[in-house]
Amino acid sequence: MRYLVRNTPLTQRDATDLIACCELVSLNKNDYFLKAGMPVNKVGYLAKGILHRFLIDDKGKEVSLQFIFEEHFFTDLDGFFHQLPSGNYIQAIKPSLLLILSISELETLQEEMPRLKPIINEIKQQHLLERIQMEVAMRIGTAAEQYKYLINHYPHLIQQVPLKYLASYLRITQQSLSRIRRKKI
Repeated sequence: MRYLVRNTPLTQRDATDLIACCELVSLNKNDYFLKAGMPVNKVGYLAKGILHRFLIDDKGKEVSLQFIFEEHFFTDLDGFFHQLPSGNYIQAIKPSLLLILSISELETLQEEMPRLKPIINEIKQQHLLERIQMEVAMRIGTAAEQYKYLINHYPHLIQQVPLKYLASYLRITQQSLSRIRRKKI
């Protein structure tokens, strides 16, 4: 609720009403919020923990796409916007606490609380912008430069995300990431 009151024009009462419509869900480490092929019919807010969004490539290998940290909204955006089954997975890296709202409940709330619609649109735009900025930053330069970017902009990521996921995100092997880390960039 702190996030809503602090970052949106919602009143304390509006934020309380919105949260009352959410389902509180706990995920253990390695539990899934969403799997590829599932319908995207919910949006989440990560209150505690870390989530990992990834896909499985044509060789059967996990490819990390995004890390989701506390106080962030999340879902499979492609499935959400285009009403398609999910093309990726969202899994807990460590025990996590989520607030979940179905898309149908979200639509009903937007009708009942007209102030909510522009706020939801702003959250969607901000989420998309953050993802685009991160994607651009992570596709320029060498793996060492990308790792340095992560250290400078997301130090909590380096401390909390297992090396295998970081390596996958950087599109390198764990051994290569270990060599980069030993050089103390």
